[in-house]
Amino acid sequence: MAKTRRVLTLQPDLAKKSAYSVLAGALGTVILAGFTASLVPMVRAGRYLPWIIGFNAMLSGYMLLEKTRRGFRHKRLCAAGAGFSAAVLACGILNAVFLSATGMLLTPPAALFQLLSVAAGCGLLGGLLAVQYFDLK
Repeated sequence: MAKTRRVLTLQPDLAKKSAYSVLAGALGTVILAGFTASLVPMVRAGRYLPWIIGFNAMLSGYMLLEKTRRGFRHKRLCAAGAGFSAAVLACGILNAVFLSATGMLLTPPAALFQLLSVAAGCGLLGGLLAVQYFDLK
């Protein structure tokens, strides 16, 4: 008898925890970007965006593995995906708000590629930290 292989089965509880970690990272980015924009001129607030997105992507990757522990087989990849997803959502929200307020995008496509690569890398680092801290394999 041949063994059947599980391709992708995501339990509802695991999906909720994953969505929660991505939304927490995205909303944290939006809140910190809004706070930064209130302190410095809007032109200079874009300079701090990679730092803000990187921090919240790392938070998303760490939080994903903290909440799910042994739920995913490829933990580091899932953490990088959580950071990337949080950045995509946050950049979409920030661009929509900035476009409606000023008529131009906050992050042009070239900068968006840079921000998303920073987010994936920082999500991976957050996942590595969680794997090390919780002794996951």
